[in-house]
Amino acid sequence: MLVSICIPTYNRADCLRQCLDSIIVARHSYENEVEILISNNASTDNTIHVINKYVNKFKNIKQYTHEKLIKGEANFYYVASLSRGKYIWLFGDDDTVEPEAIKKVIQNIKSKPAALILNYSSWSHNFRNVHRVGYHQINQDKSYTDPNDVMKQFGLTIGLISSIVLRRRVFFAIKKNIYDNYICTGFPIVLLFYIGILHNTDIKYISKPIIRNRLNLPRIDKFEVSLDERWYNTFSEGSYRIFEQLGKVGYNKYSIYCANNITLYRYIFFDVIDRKLKYKETYFIINKTVRFFFNV
Repeated sequence: MLVSICIPTYNRADCLRQCLDSIIVARHSYENEVEILISNNASTDNTIHVINKYVNKFKNIKQYTHEKLIKGEANFYYVASLSRGKYIWLFGDDDTVEPEAIKKVIQNIKSKPAALILNYSSWSHNFRNVHRVGYHQINQDKSYTDPNDVMKQFGLTIGLISSIVLRRRVFFAIKKNIYDNYICTGFPIVLLFYIGILHNTDIKYISKPIIRNRLNLPRIDKFEVSLDERWYNTFSEGSYRIFEQLGKVGYNKYSIYCANNITLYRYIFFDVIDRKLKYKETYFIINKTVRFFFNV
């Protein structure tokens, strides 16, 4: 098996149906090379019925169901561990692919790169309005031979699971117990990605957006904390902890500096401005962000 598309899902039956429909279309002619694995995280809606429809109709689609709810990020690693593919493509249950996406991925892994970074477009919840045509503002395909250059260019922005495809040995370069220790940050997949590519010299970026990312979906699990606390945990303390650890395992200081700046300018500053415009509290977040990012 060449590629395993691994979909963790929870209580998003309608989104999952759209996701699978798009993948089935894109996988046409590649059914023997691309498997689809779905890990149902103890969903209470009709997710299981949606999954069974596809499992029974199409080849190389398998489903696994958790009896009890686990952390969403833990389900990422779990479904990948069940895969057989030489490349692992984690895929969000609320995202979809463009018709040429799988063909594009297969063409680009012929040279056996360590990883692919896929550009994507951002859409409204109902996919009627596009918010951003290309999230990564790099308009040409690129190859990277230095992982530090990847970190300087992309930082936290590779955190969308649907936008990275990893060679199997790259994905599992980080052991499960280490991965689990960083689930609380919200970005264990970012740690996994950068540790995996650290000693590899062939990372490809595909500039044409071949993923559609659905915006403004709520996080729906009983582990959820308040919105403000979750925002702080991920985009302030969480991201800082990830890049602090990556500095310890071999990334240079300037790469870490650039990655933290991407987090500040692409996420935190814009969020603070939005909160100000909506007359929401910002002191708590600004205070914590300054403490982490400026070491004061």
